[in-house]
Amino acid sequence: MYLIKNVVPFLFIAAILFAACDTNQTNEDANNDIVSDTSALSTDLVNNPSTMVDGKVSLEQTGLLVFEDTVHDFGNVTEGEIIQHEFEYVNKGSKEVIIINAKGSCGCTVPEYDSKPIPPGGKGSMKVTFDSKGRTGYNEKNVQVTTNGVPSKYRLTILSKVQ
Repeated sequence: MYLIKNVVPFLFIAAILFAACDTNQTNEDANNDIVSDTSALSTDLVNNPSTMVDGKVSLEQTGLLVFEDTVHDFGNVTEGEIIQHEFEYVNKGSKEVIIINAKGSCGCTVPEYDSKPIPPGGKGSMKVTFDSKGRTGYNEKNVQVTTNGVPSKYRLTILSKVQ
């Protein structure tokens, strides 16, 4: 009974997987398939020498978004209150920075931002709204910000104790 229950299904699956493999293809055939695939991405997208100096990113060739603060503590909040904070930033790089995306860690945390390019020396802010309805207790919520600058990802954090 043990054999029928445990070993037979395993052998059946192994036989199907073995039969599905095409063992007639040589390495040369496999390499030709890869080379002839014109839909593959070019490595030029990954290797961008215009921002590299000796294998390191050159800040003179990129945008650099610097946030004044990345953590804001609202302190005690009454349950159901909707609160906001603006995270201010400046582009300290030499190229424009574009905020590509900003996403809250849950539906109660919503970021608002301008998608226009931020010129070198340009300033702006990202408004983060937190809805405390149904969020009693300690809360730590994050906003993941993605830009075209270096670094490309930032984390903004809001804290609160909802009563």
